[in-house]
Amino acid sequence: MSVQKAPGAAVEKAAGVLNHDFCPWANRWVYWLKNPLVGLIVAAATSAFVGAFVNPVLLLVAACLAGAGVIGAVWPLLTIRGIECEVKFDRRRTRCGRPVDATLRVKNRWPWPLWGLALRKGYTDAADTEPVAALGRVPAWSSAEFSWQFTPSRRGVFPVTTPEVESAFPFGVWTAKRTIESGRLIVWPESHPLRNVPEVAAADSHDETLSDRRAGEFGDLLGVRRFREGDSLRRVHWAQTARHGRLISTERQAGAVAVIRVVADLSADSFRGRPEDLEAAIEVVASLCEFLPREHAQVECVLGDRVLSVSATGNGLRDVLDRLASIPPDGQDAPPKLSRGPAAVMTLLVTAAGSPAATRQSGVRVIAVGAEETSSSPCWLSVPADGLDRLEEAWRKACYA
Repeated sequence: MSVQKAPGAAVEKAAGVLNHDFCPWANRWVYWLKNPLVGLIVAAATSAFVGAFVNPVLLLVAACLAGAGVIGAVWPLLTIRGIECEVKFDRRRTRCGRPVDATLRVKNRWPWPLWGLALRKGYTDAADTEPVAALGRVPAWSSAEFSWQFTPSRRGVFPVTTPEVESAFPFGVWTAKRTIESGRLIVWPESHPLRNVPEVAAADSHDETLSDRRAGEFGDLLGVRRFREGDSLRRVHWAQTARHGRLISTERQAGAVAVIRVVADLSADSFRGRPEDLEAAIEVVASLCEFLPREHAQVECVLGDRVLSVSATGNGLRDVLDRLASIPPDGQDAPPKLSRGPAAVMTLLVTAAGSPAATRQSGVRVIAVGAEETSSSPCWLSVPADGLDRLEEAWRKACYA
């Protein structure tokens, strides 16, 4: 029994052969031939040659082609030279994946309307060839505003490169470009909620922040116990005393302020070749610095050579998130200083799984990002890069372990 191949497979195979680059080393010498203006010039020269020696009618064709080439090259240059552009955002900071209203202001100094303007670079990946925004008609001697919603797909400081406005109107044979000014947009990394603080991090007593796992003098009732010598009579539970025939004392919550130092090892050496693990580690650091203060903790975040403090009221969080957003895609140049501050009771080191920094320090709780925990590199908490949606549960188990 013979099997017939589908015609679509043969067409795809032929298309793959026709589009295969057999001589990539010669691209730098032949890629200029892809420019439509080159083909137009060759066609005009050929028509002029044939018209001069064979048929004079082709001289008219050569003149039309040459005119089209001149107009197609000069008109975009005139368009770009006669405009002033600027990009503005309705806010300075946003989260990854949240849309922001962006406005492109264009001022046309020419006495004729302009078409075919497009905004490129600065707001998308370098490999993306699609324009960020394509404009319609800009009236003569006027200023126009074009608005769209910009949704950043990753954290960072935008524009990542200098944005450009380009025009290839009317024939698309030549593209003229011009750099423009743009407002800065800081895109914070995503964060994941954390609702627990390790008990060992309780460093100081405070009557406004309470612990539900330590007995003290404040807060809600935790339970009862036998009366001890030195207990205040005001803590006697008289109903339980009458029932048991001996003094029973109550226990209430203890005031506690947690002080945690988060050391972020986001260096390029630790995450070499693992950009997804680096982004996951940045999100873990952002989660610790954002949500632990909501649990009445004071956080000290070590980023590079700087120590940024986030109070229990959230002061200082913006500086931490701004600095996390500005970390290069391949990581920082140098690892952080792992010195333990005098006020820090517990130090958390966020680093890559298998990183040498995870084994150099003693008394540091390591949060390894990117792989499961192994016996050679014991970690306090192991977070897979694709398991950040389970970070809250893993954090809760580690806190109560």
